[in-house]
Amino acid sequence: MGTEITGLMGLIIAFCIWWGYFEEAKGAEARVMEAGSHIGKYQLWLYSHFPLLIGVVLVAAGIKHVINLDIWQPLPIGEVWLLSAGLGICLISLSAIFFSAYNWEECKSRGIQTFRIPYYLIIILVFLTGFLGSSAPGVSILFILTVLSITKVILSFREHPYQTCRIE
Repeated sequence: MGTEITGLMGLIIAFCIWWGYFEEAKGAEARVMEAGSHIGKYQLWLYSHFPLLIGVVLVAAGIKHVINLDIWQPLPIGEVWLLSAGLGICLISLSAIFFSAYNWEECKSRGIQTFRIPYYLIIILVFLTGFLGSSAPGVSILFILTVLSITKVILSFREHPYQTCRIE
């Protein structure tokens, strides 16, 4: 039963990463590609994918390690950091991809920074989860990361106050 729950939490985290990529950015590539004069935005979009892929691999490896444990067995500290840092890297990369579709100068006056504060708090909490180390069972660390990922998805349903800041 523990393996199934752990596997389900891993799938939820994978879905949340997918949601952040395809729903939050809402076509960042197409807008960046159409705005030929914004080469820096295109480069941000392009080069943000490498750390995203590294983060996905780290998260997958961390989830695999949690699945191989007994349900209440603690993860070694290195594997806790593998999982939490991997998810943190994914979330930072997703934020960079999100920002690649917006005109930064125009958005400064529209509160894009304050609107994104909850996302950054989630990223900080994901990294802070690594400090739990081997003091908590692997399944509870994965549960914390799953709840944080779901919270990020729920936050993405909020109405963006800066729709006019997109690159045209």
